[in-house]
Amino acid sequence: MPSNEYFNNKIAQRVMFLFYLDARAILERIKARQDEYISILSLKRDRSHFKEIFYTRYFQTDFETFLYLGEEIVVALDQFYKEVESLNWYLCHTEDLPQATKSKVEASVRELEGHLEVIKLYIKAEKNHFEEKGEAARSPD
Repeated sequence: MPSNEYFNNKIAQRVMFLFYLDARAILERIKARQDEYISILSLKRDRSHFKEIFYTRYFQTDFETFLYLGEEIVVALDQFYKEVESLNWYLCHTEDLPQATKSKVEASVRELEGHLEVIKLYIKAEKNHFEEKGEAARSPD
């Protein structure tokens, strides 16, 4: 019968992978819809569409879920989602002209891409660690 450590490792791997998928999805939405949401913001000064773009399960996750994860991955996730939250706040409150807004978004996207790579590296490292113990699950591409 598998040990509690085995089950905790499986849960940790799944949670990490789900967070990775969530982070990748939000980054893809931010990038793919950039021209459209900047245009809507500049023409109509409407910000209601940001709720859909910045939707994430991360902020609804209970504290106990994070207990399965190592410190490094928690810090990496925190850095990624702080940047997401900062960009969302900026877009919801800015009075900047479209070009300045676009520049800010592009800089944030570069930051987010870097944070996502760090998350991916930590997940792969954890996967390799679990494989050595014969307990690996799926990891990001």
